[in-house]
Amino acid sequence: MKNLIYIVVAMLLFSCEKDEVLSDVPSIEFKSIAPATAQEYIDDIIISISYSDANGDLGENSSGISEYFCDNFELYNDSDLVSVSSSFWEKYEVNSLYSDAYVIELFGNQSLYIGPTIIGETPYYPNVIFPFTNGTTYKTGVLEFSCNLYIDALSSANFSFLSGGDGERTIDCRMDSNMVWLNNPYTDTTYLSATYMENQWFSLKLVCDISNNRWELFINNISIGSFFNPVNRISSVNFKTESSDDFYIDDVCCKYKKDKHNLFVKDSRNDIEYKFRIPQLAPNNNSIAIEGNFNITINGSGITDSTASQKVNYAIYVKDRAGNKSNTITTSSITIQQ
Repeated sequence: MKNLIYIVVAMLLFSCEKDEVLSDVPSIEFKSIAPATAQEYIDDIIISISYSDANGDLGENSSGISEYFCDNFELYNDSDLVSVSSSFWEKYEVNSLYSDAYVIELFGNQSLYIGPTIIGETPYYPNVIFPFTNGTTYKTGVLEFSCNLYIDALSSANFSFLSGGDGERTIDCRMDSNMVWLNNPYTDTTYLSATYMENQWFSLKLVCDISNNRWELFINNISIGSFFNPVNRISSVNFKTESSDDFYIDDVCCKYKKDKHNLFVKDSRNDIEYKFRIPQLAPNNNSIAIEGNFNITINGSGITDSTASQKVNYAIYVKDRAGNKSNTITTSSITIQQ
């Protein structure tokens, strides 16, 4: 099948008072596929499906970087509390011994100190988070997180990615004795490990291709490797102090690029999945129920084996802008012949 597809959309808009209750998760239904017999490389295959979506966020117009943030802490004063001085950072309240993090100068540059603070005789431990978009959990797209870290020879560091407001951790990053480990938070399975240099700044970057579940680690801009993450979603990064942790971070940056693909068609003969984009179906900032029909045109599909004719059907699903996946439908079979 060639990577060319046309989508013709017929759409109806309904108010929220519509009697029939629609789901925020999009739903699709197979209607028809034609022709019953297609001439190889000549005849177009037309698939008709219907869809419904309660909040109207099916379809996408923008595919560029939708969020970019970088904090080098140079606009802060010494001893500023980061969650008080910035609208981007939050203190993560777990218990009374966790506290905010201070901005301090290190080697002439402002940085964020993640280490214990003694008040009286009681140690308090910084625990701060950076929510990527007001707590939104990303389920598709590519998120790139990077920062510079400074860790003393006798100290350690750690941070975690969170997958939602309930504190569920996506992945733990632990640094100690010149080693970095990326671990599953619940099984202690190590996905990747690498080395870093103590007593000097180094860069760490994690590129999370959530759409394809491919997470890649870079140390000083050198790729260490990639892995599959069972908890394949992300909402924020959490820097905290545990045990011997005592470290500094700087140049904390993240950028997120939406996945432009929201329609997925899999060929039953070879399991190749083709990805396409449905244009936005409802106006921006309008939560309105929508229903309608798609006509998907596949141009001139060929036979994939050495026979003169071949049966084929297609499995199809869609995703909305929040990353919600619809049900998967399977078309009836047609014949492609020479």
